[in-house]
Amino acid sequence: HVSEMKELGNLVHANAALSNMKKFRATQTLKSATLLYVSNLLTSHESRMEMQKIFQSLDENDDGVLTRDELRKGYKRIFGDLPNAEVDAIFHKIDLNENGVIDYSEFVAAAMDREFIVSEERLQTAFTLFDSDKNGKLSEEDLKIILGDANVSEIVKTVDKDGDGEISFAEFSDMMRYNSQKFS
Repeated sequence: HVSEMKELGNLVHANAALSNMKKFRATQTLKSATLLYVSNLLTSHESRMEMQKIFQSLDENDDGVLTRDELRKGYKRIFGDLPNAEVDAIFHKIDLNENGVIDYSEFVAAAMDREFIVSEERLQTAFTLFDSDKNGKLSEEDLKIILGDANVSEIVKTVDKDGDGEISFAEFSDMMRYNSQKFS
């Protein structure tokens, strides 16, 4: 009975994680970087261990990444059959670096509860980390350090509401919290 209860508990956690993954969409590079950072570095040890168990149960060949087929089989185990097009759409949303597989950090970012990730404290920690010159704003130079070759000028233009050419914490927080039509 204990093993059955443990399995049921794992299925409940897997169900919640996979449901959150269905809702996940990171349409902006800065949002993606923030979500990956927060979900990987600021979650509790217990949360990380639970996510790791779920990921490993989906990763049938233990290669450290999830393929479309592995994700499809995981959804089938939890939810029953889903149309391939729906699983493909979910896979595309989660595969942030578009390399054709879902790595653990992408999985965790997608499976985490959005409200937990975007708490004020976690956003402030991420913002402070991204603010390399520590001037209280994210400049194009700050963004180039964390995002590499991404179109940082377009990101700044999109998020910078006061037109000063930089992203304040308030603008960053608004992007993460209130731009939900682009997130979920």
